[in-house]
Amino acid sequence: MKNKRRAWSVIGICLFLVRSVCFLIGCQGGSQNPSDTTEEAEDTSLQETDTEAPTAGADQTTPDPEQTEEPETEGTPSADQERSEESRRMDMIVWYDIDNGQSTNSRPDNGWYYLYDETPGIITQNGHFRSANPLLGTYDQADPETARQHLYWLRAAGINAILCDLTNYDTLDAHEEGSDIHRYHSGLLRNTRVLLETAKAMKAEGVSEVPKIFVSVRMFGDNRVNLGKVLDEIYVLYSEFPDEIYHLNGSDKPFIDVFIDHVVMNDIVEKNTYPEDERYDMRFTNGNFGPGFATDNTGTTAGIPYDKQTFLFWDPVQLPNKQGFYRSFYTIGADRKPEMMTGWVSLYGGWSSDGSQWDYLTQTYEGMTCFERTTVDVETVMPSALLICRFNYALCWKEQIQEGLGRYHSGHFEPCEELGFTIFDNVTKRLYDLNNWIGKVPAAPTVVGVKNNHLFLDTATYPLEYMLSATDSFTDGEWTYININDGIDYSAYAASGEVWIKTRNTFGESEAVKLTVQDTAEATRVEAATLVDESFDNWTVAELTDHFALDGNFTNDNGSLRGEWIEGRAIRYDNVDLRFYSADITMKAKDRTSAHEEAYKSTIALRLDPAYSIGDLKIYESDNGDGDPTSYLGATGIGLYTYKNTLEVTVHVKEDGRQFGCRSLAYSFTLPNELSFDDFVKITVTDLGDRILVHAEGTLLCTILLSDVGEMSTNMWTGISYRHAEIRDASGATVLTADNCIVPLEGNFAVTERANTFWIDHITVRQHAYEILRGEYTLLEDELGL
Repeated sequence: MKNKRRAWSVIGICLFLVRSVCFLIGCQGGSQNPSDTTEEAEDTSLQETDTEAPTAGADQTTPDPEQTEEPETEGTPSADQERSEESRRMDMIVWYDIDNGQSTNSRPDNGWYYLYDETPGIITQNGHFRSANPLLGTYDQADPETARQHLYWLRAAGINAILCDLTNYDTLDAHEEGSDIHRYHSGLLRNTRVLLETAKAMKAEGVSEVPKIFVSVRMFGDNRVNLGKVLDEIYVLYSEFPDEIYHLNGSDKPFIDVFIDHVVMNDIVEKNTYPEDERYDMRFTNGNFGPGFATDNTGTTAGIPYDKQTFLFWDPVQLPNKQGFYRSFYTIGADRKPEMMTGWVSLYGGWSSDGSQWDYLTQTYEGMTCFERTTVDVETVMPSALLICRFNYALCWKEQIQEGLGRYHSGHFEPCEELGFTIFDNVTKRLYDLNNWIGKVPAAPTVVGVKNNHLFLDTATYPLEYMLSATDSFTDGEWTYININDGIDYSAYAASGEVWIKTRNTFGESEAVKLTVQDTAEATRVEAATLVDESFDNWTVAELTDHFALDGNFTNDNGSLRGEWIEGRAIRYDNVDLRFYSADITMKAKDRTSAHEEAYKSTIALRLDPAYSIGDLKIYESDNGDGDPTSYLGATGIGLYTYKNTLEVTVHVKEDGRQFGCRSLAYSFTLPNELSFDDFVKITVTDLGDRILVHAEGTLLCTILLSDVGEMSTNMWTGISYRHAEIRDASGATVLTADNCIVPLEGNFAVTERANTFWIDHITVRQHAYEILRGEYTLLEDELGL
């Protein structure tokens, strides 16, 4: 997630705490109004259209002449029932895109396309854009916390299987290692592994109903050799997680889907030369396979024989006599029963009231959304599986309008800032209806864990959002999504000793509950430990992203990590809970600049706000009077700029009148013992909260003393900061003082560069022991061992 946190399971959190705050919970009845969207989301009510839609188009392909017997159907639905896997009437599979984030691709906004400025309107300019901002921010799918949050949401919606879109994946040996395309392909595989690992971990924690997972890959042209390699690589992944892999329709083999070109598929069907792999239960996918292979294209539903081995995707055939509705295609399984169908939250090539060719997210006919109308025949057909398209494909692309044209004209029901849970709720209600499940509001909030002034709730009844308040009126509260990794921050209410809380989900609000904090809290202890010891001898990107966020492409240069402009811009240690630590960074750097041009140096950046993504380091700032005021350091904290035999120490300070409201004050230290960054130098940073010590090869260079805690605000940042800094040399003499400083109380560190090159030979990070009591952090000085 953008604000990265360590993952704490609902069950495991209690085991982590040595002692925790004790809560007494009392209940007071609350209203049960239906959930709609998050606070300040725009009005997204579903609107009935009365505009006449265009005439339905003709089918584009000739139906297969082969006939088949009518499939068996399930008959009349049963009465409403409690939700359970035993009462599930069909599998519900979501099409899930898995290539988001800077660790996988080079898209300009932290691994995402920029938000289209004119959204929610239909795009008018060329290029790729995203059409909405996810509630999780510009997340990275290499992050297990992203996977955990998505798995929770999808469980809440009633989904029990996930199709990971690897349709752009090619075998790893098809492209040169280190290239952007290899990085992309390896990222797809890694992100899928992260999702599987997270699903496995959640099951081990006792979480029920964790969705199963499978992939859709592509056969490029008729290249069966490369397809065979891809299938081998996927099978290795499947074999590591046998209990997490989806099996379609009771098959004893793991399921895999293969995206295939129309011309190739037609040839395969005609000659019966399907690719085969005995390890898998395999089907083949593309758009318009429905009308192409159905035995009868005249009714409201149409079946596709089992011998076509299809897995449907996009088949927008409008019914000519019923505006807003479509022919419902389904495949037939080996048991002669309907095997799968599809439903779309928005549909290109569908009925359109605005001339866009999109049956968009909030467009309704006869009071029904696109998703409700594209699944209208599911109860009648009763397939083994329903494919829901798509979860997280909020895309604008004017040149390829089928991919998306705007916020409402693209395929996504992932909760987002603009629409909240509106589309998600519409999908959830429909899936519950199809299973004849009773939709229930969340149970009264129950606290199952506490950590650092954050509550963790029982999620058995799928609460999606919460509201905190000082009183039972909730006039000071606002709805916020429940982050199951971070928990719910109640620190603003800790001093008063009590807080009111209520939650809501798709079906309404819970009862309101008052939580009382007893004054019996005892300290939680964090032990001293080595967190990272990375030598960079034989690193891979996948290994590095366990601990670091990377901006750009890095190379292995003789056993060191090399970052060179314009690639290899920054590597950040990724630990939002980082405080009271020491880090050894052994590095060298080029001297492409002059002594006081920080904009062109390599830098160790300290106290980066945990909210920064790695891409956010690209913030222009004014630095030390440079003629070029740009830097890749960010806009908070402390910088250690490398240059030949010097290390220049800078402190961010507020300064009105500058474009971003901040600049840096600096003092330059000469390295001891004729050391120079022309060769490797070990810089040791010891961050003890209100003081930071900097050593070079074991010799103290300076101590930075920090004080005067309070709120600071610039054009780029607002938060709690140390507002006064004093830099002392090794003798204890003060060489620089600064006020109005922008130095967060804790934060990550990174090595960055702009128009420079650095090499890192080794990074070691050591945690010092500390205790937490009522949100206060206390360093255990006696155990420092410095």
